[in-house]
Amino acid sequence: MDAAIEKANALNKDDYKDFSKVEAAVNAVVRDKDSTEQAEVDAMAAAIEAAIAGLEKRTETPEPGTQEPGTQEPETHDYKVIEGANGTWAQNSDGTLTFRANGDFSKFKGIKINGTPVDASHYTAVSGSTVVTLKADYLKTLPAGTYTLTFVYEDGECSTDFEVKKVASEQTKPTEEGKTNTTSPQTGDNSNPALWFALLIVSGAGALGAVVYIKKKNRIRG
Repeated sequence: MDAAIEKANALNKDDYKDFSKVEAAVNAVVRDKDSTEQAEVDAMAAAIEAAIAGLEKRTETPEPGTQEPGTQEPETHDYKVIEGANGTWAQNSDGTLTFRANGDFSKFKGIKINGTPVDASHYTAVSGSTVVTLKADYLKTLPAGTYTLTFVYEDGECSTDFEVKKVASEQTKPTEEGKTNTTSPQTGDNSNPALWFALLIVSGAGALGAVVYIKKKNRIRG
């Protein structure tokens, strides 16, 4: 009988649907029976063994709202990015990107970019509710494209996209010393019209003077 009682006491009653029959069989035990009452002792032991054999373990998961008193259903949270969603950042700039989620900062665990955890050295995180700022040095390592940033909390996540935009290369402005004369050199009469016009006038004046001189010379001879 003592062996049966020890076997019953070794069981965890919370693992079974109904442990009352085992408890009743143990409580019904009467000590100090002599050898003439061995049959009764054997019967009590048998009752305990039968109650143990009839136990049924708990296997089902309690439905929401049916927990036993003292237990608590896990909370669910509707986390959202409430500021900075779908932000943009231009390559080669020194700016940052800031996002804010409505989660409790005490439950904040970190962030992920495209599903990969980001080292805390690449961003700052402060309360209010949760404000995350991606540093410029980290953003400069990202190729142009669209990325998904995820806030990770102890009991949930929320995400938003942001874009790294490629900046077109700026044309280098030539300095005064480095300017190249792109004007095609002019040749012939088109190189300097004013000069040729002046030469024409001088030539005409010279020819006229020669004619006057010849006429005067002919008059003197005549």
